[in-house]
Amino acid sequence: MMDVASEPKSETQGAQQLRHLTKTDTDPRVRRRAQALLVVADGETLAGAARLFHTSAYRFQVLLSRFAAEGRDGLVDRPRGGRPTKLSPDDLKFLEEALDAGPQAYELPMTIWSIRDLQALLKRERQVEISVYTMHRVVHDLGFCYRRPRHDLTHRQELGDAQAGAAAQRVLEWLQKKRLIQASDPLLSDSIWSTWTNVKSIPIPTRAMVWRRKGQPMKVPAAGEDQKFTVFGGVDYASGQVLWQTSERKGEVAFMAFLEHLAATLPTDEPVVVVLDNVGYHKSHALREVWRRYAGRLQPFFLPAYSPQLNLIERLWRYVKQRLACHRWWNRLDRLIQATEVLLANLEAHFHATNGPTFRPAQNFCQSA
Repeated sequence: MMDVASEPKSETQGAQQLRHLTKTDTDPRVRRRAQALLVVADGETLAGAARLFHTSAYRFQVLLSRFAAEGRDGLVDRPRGGRPTKLSPDDLKFLEEALDAGPQAYELPMTIWSIRDLQALLKRERQVEISVYTMHRVVHDLGFCYRRPRHDLTHRQELGDAQAGAAAQRVLEWLQKKRLIQASDPLLSDSIWSTWTNVKSIPIPTRAMVWRRKGQPMKVPAAGEDQKFTVFGGVDYASGQVLWQTSERKGEVAFMAFLEHLAATLPTDEPVVVVLDNVGYHKSHALREVWRRYAGRLQPFFLPAYSPQLNLIERLWRYVKQRLACHRWWNRLDRLIQATEVLLANLEAHFHATNGPTFRPAQNFCQSA
């Protein structure tokens, strides 16, 4: 027990340590207990401090004894009784290595971990099942936090600076030729030149939150310039089958090709209702002829304008983008196309399933439906 009356020197040292803990300790429980003991060290009685913190004087006596004997360690939670944890030290080591390695090290078609993905991986590799809440707590205890990373464009900086510099040089030469600036103009000085050429080579890509180690900011390579391709897709609500087709660009020609693919793939013995948004080429003159040609076979159903939340396939696209495009720099477009095709070929979407996962790979869409 910290003797406030008979050991003023120890009291001063203890009070200094307590003040330090209230400001710097990472454990909120330790900070609160240190604050409570600091009130006693400043002269408050045990009964008065107990009333302030809504506890008993006996608890203060226990904390004072532990702090006097063990210091900061005496304020940490003691192991509690109850059912033993399911996770062995080997399981915890496996989770830590998985968080550091990333999903693709385990042949999973995604780029960042989610709690449910870690839960499924632990069950697959270690035959251990734990709840989502327990997994979230374990990941925090392993020293990881959920934060946005920084995109890194240093691999493109040299190329970007060269391109921006050449463009700026052409502009300055044109200005000099038109006698709009002189050779002594500050625009030609090195300091302003450096600022000008660096600005154009740093785009701002989108980011998503990821699990990373505390105190270690994560950097993800970014392309710096975009290349795109288009995927047309549909989900059979009854069976969960995903039908899709890739194209270099979107438009009525590519969409008509996708409708041909639908007509050739779906059963012919019953009509199919195709739920659509209101993008322009869905209602173009060419598409009207297509709808007439497939009358009785494919029936378009247009959703209200600006209502993407009503179209279930938007959730499928969000799932695909999270798995393939989030914080992943693809240096070759053909590899991204191949990965997209592999993922879509192995997906089923069941939005209101009563048993089991609604997506394969494991993704529970019942909660968001």
